[in-house]
Amino acid sequence: MDKTIQYLFNLRPEVIKPGLDRIRKLLDYLGNPERKFHSIHVAGTNGKGSVCAILHSVLKEAGYKTGRYTSPHLLRFNERIVVGNKMIGDSYIIDFINSIKNKVERIDASFFEVTTALAFKYFAENNIDVAVIEVGMGGRWDATNVVNPIVSIITSISRDHQEYLGDKLLNIAMEKFGIVKSGVNVVFSRQHPRIKSYFIKKCKESNFKYVYAPDIIKVKVCKIEPSFQVVDIITDNKNVKSVKFPLIGKHQVDNLKASLAALESLSRNGFCEFNEDILKKGMEEINWKARLELLNKNPLIYYDVAHNESGFDSVLNTLKEVFPDKKIDIIMAVKKTKNIDLILKRLVKVNGNVYIISNFNGFYTFNELKPRLERLLNFTAGISELKNIGAFLRSLSIRDERVLLITGSHYIANDVYSAIRANAKNN
Repeated sequence: MDKTIQYLFNLRPEVIKPGLDRIRKLLDYLGNPERKFHSIHVAGTNGKGSVCAILHSVLKEAGYKTGRYTSPHLLRFNERIVVGNKMIGDSYIIDFINSIKNKVERIDASFFEVTTALAFKYFAENNIDVAVIEVGMGGRWDATNVVNPIVSIITSISRDHQEYLGDKLLNIAMEKFGIVKSGVNVVFSRQHPRIKSYFIKKCKESNFKYVYAPDIIKVKVCKIEPSFQVVDIITDNKNVKSVKFPLIGKHQVDNLKASLAALESLSRNGFCEFNEDILKKGMEEINWKARLELLNKNPLIYYDVAHNESGFDSVLNTLKEVFPDKKIDIIMAVKKTKNIDLILKRLVKVNGNVYIISNFNGFYTFNELKPRLERLLNFTAGISELKNIGAFLRSLSIRDERVLLITGSHYIANDVYSAIRANAKNN
């Protein structure tokens, strides 16, 4: 399996080549598996994965054989492709890659194009009813944009992947809007007013059907706890009380509204019906790691894969809301492709120490970030280098009153979870 995964990762191009020709050739070679199931297409900057997780859980509870395709993974490549509660198996991946290597090399297909084809073929062979599909990056030229979905969703737009999508919000929004198709309802989650206006204008110009989720879905947060919130949901025809929602933060409420608006759209179009029990059970069963995931209670340790300024804003605002009187320390690792100054400015909300992980290739080092923090935030105390997460966690006391947030990237997940497991064994 290791050789197969290495082969896949070696397909990552040095320069991204826009276009859908290669993925179409690959899917045509495979018998167009993407046409053999319904799909829900999810684009956006932040919240795509959470929306996919919400929809996947509710659709499963409604009795549909549901696939989910998301990226990147946290610990295992297999996490990207799921049917029901089960990840794709190693043997299927190995056999698939061996069967299409010659075709891949003839058309010069990329890592994500091959992975997308793998997901679609697996879904088709498992006779799923519907797949929830997350755009990899952008939208217009993303390999997933060959599907003809039953509903499309665009989550919040902010700056990310500027090296590919540009630095202007409107340009990023234009790329995301590229997934919108004639005759397919599109749901927009809460957006910056200028982006909202742009999306609505574009939909009206082309007579696309659209829904702005905050206008039709009301969610009242009744209680917020360290690892879940209790919400009331009001839609056109439902009033569901006291639902346990295991994703915390106002940004997750926005993601929930978008998900529910998409389900309402499907219901109105006769695809499915969702009663109160299905919604409640489906939401309670959501399992989506590394989104303000509570890893330890004493002391409180969270992990979140926020990796742009908007993500940092959401995570830090949530922790300040849940723990208004506690000191918040942050352990962070940020890739050098990110706009680091915009991210660091968000740390003004941190009232504790900042620990910088500096042992990952391609990430900002302590020596690069410390002077920037000092310049941007005008403080020098409490900025430290961290080379070993596990050793640091072992040094914490169960009576420690602070909140510890580990954040900045998906790519530190293996170290984070390994450290937590080792710490649990030692205690």
